[in-house]
Amino acid sequence: MELMSLMKLNIILRTIDDMKNGLLLVNNKPTVGDYQLKFNDVISHTIHRHENPVVGTQLEILEDNEDLIVINKPSSIPCHPCGRYRYNSIVFILGKEYGYSNLRNIYRLDRLTSGVLICAKTAKKTRELEDQIINKKVRKEYVCRVVGRFPDGDVEVDQPLDCINHKISLWQVRPGGKESKTLFSRLSYNGKSSVVRCIPYTGRTHQLRVHLQYLGHPIINDPLYYGPAWGPEAGKGTIFQCKIDDTKISDEVMKNHNIGLWENGPNPNFELRLKQLKEEKSVASDHEDTIDEVKNTEPAAKRLKTSDQPEKLDTISNTEIFQPEFDLKKWIPNENCIHCKTLYLDPQPKDLVMYLHALSYKGPDWEYRTILPDWAAPDWQE
Repeated sequence: MELMSLMKLNIILRTIDDMKNGLLLVNNKPTVGDYQLKFNDVISHTIHRHENPVVGTQLEILEDNEDLIVINKPSSIPCHPCGRYRYNSIVFILGKEYGYSNLRNIYRLDRLTSGVLICAKTAKKTRELEDQIINKKVRKEYVCRVVGRFPDGDVEVDQPLDCINHKISLWQVRPGGKESKTLFSRLSYNGKSSVVRCIPYTGRTHQLRVHLQYLGHPIINDPLYYGPAWGPEAGKGTIFQCKIDDTKISDEVMKNHNIGLWENGPNPNFELRLKQLKEEKSVASDHEDTIDEVKNTEPAAKRLKTSDQPEKLDTISNTEIFQPEFDLKKWIPNENCIHCKTLYLDPQPKDLVMYLHALSYKGPDWEYRTILPDWAAPDWQE
């Protein structure tokens, strides 16, 4: 009861703040907290969002039939809307660019993981594939590039996994955790890093990444499980070898957790754009009466003739669509948004990619496979 009361209080306080900031309107007009709603009142709320950047790679469709669509998911794009990702999610992209709606994720790949992703189009196909995965009738094969020379032969890890920080979904090998099992084998070694095949027998969150870290061979560009926070042994064995408590580990790892959100100081354009918007609004208000007078005094015949004319359609080149330059005049910042006030660095494609790829998914009578990523080539050098 106490938790529910706090949640309700939080909702009430946020609603009051939204009213004060003009975000919550009734019949398109600002209102106050003691307003009593009437029949046919229309309530509207303004949502201010910032979308995280993702790579601009075109989706590769591996299979598209009446029951499902299978794609080669690029790294950096989440499977479904979450956090500050909405339009830059697989579900939204497939809807916007390919016209698909009501797609169902059979399983989820991590945002930074690329590879085979199956989305069902019907409830029947969803149940069929989910049952096959639950009953372990689906064989999954991944590839990754890890630090150092991975051991020869097959290496099996059956260590349990537990979440040590829910805020950033940080997992680690710990007694009493969820049962987990993975089989690894080295495919190649280029003198610095190894390409490793991964066969997961269970489907735990971050299972491959954490088991590789446990072996002392984390993925070379993993922002969560490889870095100074894990000590000279990179978290090999157990978390306690790092001699860092959970809080400090979380703080250190957090620096690299939100890839694409690197702050670069205050945004110098924020106050300038707010000033421009106020001036534009003032000018528009001054000319509103004059525009109405012109409309009212215009002959009816002329108005009809004008309205019959075909609309002039603006055109835009493909270059402008896919490589738009930032136009300050199109930006409408929010006075209460900390992200509008912050300047961010523009990430490069390499900053949004992790070297972990779902190479194939194979069921009782089906299989979907992609080609190997370029970073998995035996002679690849970073």
